[in-house]
Amino acid sequence: MKRYIAFLLLLSLVFGALFSCAKKEGAGNTAPDAFKNADFGGSEFTILAIKHTETIADYYGGDFLDADTYTGDTVNDRVYERNLAVEERYFVRIKELVKVSNTPADVLRSYSLSDDICYDLIYGWGYKLFSAIPENYFANAYNVEELDFSKDFMCPSATADLEIGSSLYVFPCDASLNYLKWADMLYYNTTVADAVGITKTKGSPLTLVNEGKWTLDRYLELLSDASWDLDENGSTDFDEYFGLVCDSNDAYKASHAAGLYYTKKNKNDISLFKDSEKLLEIINKVAPVYYDENVVKTADSLILDGQYSGETSPGEHAVSYFTSNRALFCSSVGYTAEDIKAEKDTEYCILPLPKLSEEQEDYNATVSHLASMLAIPSKCRGDVKEASFERTGTVLSYLAYKSEEILLPEFISEMLPENASKEAKDALLTVSRSIRYELSDLISYPDASTVVGAMFDSPESAAAIYSRKEQILNKGLEKAYNAVLPTEGDKNE
Repeated sequence: MKRYIAFLLLLSLVFGALFSCAKKEGAGNTAPDAFKNADFGGSEFTILAIKHTETIADYYGGDFLDADTYTGDTVNDRVYERNLAVEERYFVRIKELVKVSNTPADVLRSYSLSDDICYDLIYGWGYKLFSAIPENYFANAYNVEELDFSKDFMCPSATADLEIGSSLYVFPCDASLNYLKWADMLYYNTTVADAVGITKTKGSPLTLVNEGKWTLDRYLELLSDASWDLDENGSTDFDEYFGLVCDSNDAYKASHAAGLYYTKKNKNDISLFKDSEKLLEIINKVAPVYYDENVVKTADSLILDGQYSGETSPGEHAVSYFTSNRALFCSSVGYTAEDIKAEKDTEYCILPLPKLSEEQEDYNATVSHLASMLAIPSKCRGDVKEASFERTGTVLSYLAYKSEEILLPEFISEMLPENASKEAKDALLTVSRSIRYELSDLISYPDASTVVGAMFDSPESAAAIYSRKEQILNKGLEKAYNAVLPTEGDKNE
């Protein structure tokens, strides 16, 4: 209500605000005057947010959609300002409609059967929305002309991964920065880098990242350089330094970072990746370092060594050793930043996982299949006369654009130390513009990831494992992919 009152008070300034916006360059080299003008008559624009449970925080959704007023919380306040800007431009009232269900398809089916579509967007866990695609609840977002998926704020790096056939039903964009909280990234401990002499001899990897030269070879070299056996007893102990800490050995992430995703699509066909030689090259580079316990420590190995931090989860356990300034790197996701930042004695920055070589065009930051994404209903709501696909695309596009302008810079600052340099912020921005998804996980076929993990665990048998499993995996992938194909084709009604 407070927001709506503020919104009404601002109506007298609408035309002046639009005039000034037309002169100002926005984020991503897109000026506000690149967006169409429209007046949607004060109508309600509703985002249906389907939460997994109401008993715990929605970790995979986040509070990026709506805010009633200023609270002093950075994300809340920027969401509030962003939504006001969108409401002011298009004369709409943004509302979040929260439903709790472990199965989003059940919620959508209920609305569909009662012919009571009362929302304009759908927001929920990625793989759970994918499972609802066959029931035709979602429009093909490519058919919504107002959405330009080449713009940075529409996450263009991710769209090809998420296509089903030649259609895009479920997608991320900057309207919710939840994707950045669940993207793979590396935390780099500059306190440790100073202590072991890396800063003095090799400088900061931030420079390499921003020059496009942050590669797997350089990363593995730093891991080894940081591992110091100070007492020369043949192992790196807790009170010494080691290269990397993680909740479990995640060497397999190097394949995703190199752009090697486990599924290849060709229209309506899907198969396992064919470049097994590239995968074997990565395994042979990574395994000797990642499986050296003097270099890489997992939460389980630290506990077995008698180094128990008192944390309740493996992820928290690993982070506690990173913030004790005993590891150069911590491999985790963006959600971890809050815990690391809370420890004032740890100076750090955030890097993307490395490229395989400098010739690789882009970095790749894989987002968890659990992270929430958006979808557009295949039928427009019937309770708002202004509702249309044009209206939905217009509002969503500007919402994402204003997020890039207002929310993203603040969110990046929130993930980093207060004294973070522009170079550090640019590196994290690079992560946000490099997001990717593993389709086999989104279509609930984890066997592909399991087999690749087994190949990293047993590098000497990796080629044999791939050869033995290839045919079985291809059949399984095809079955899982066919299960998410729409049953009646695309509908944008």
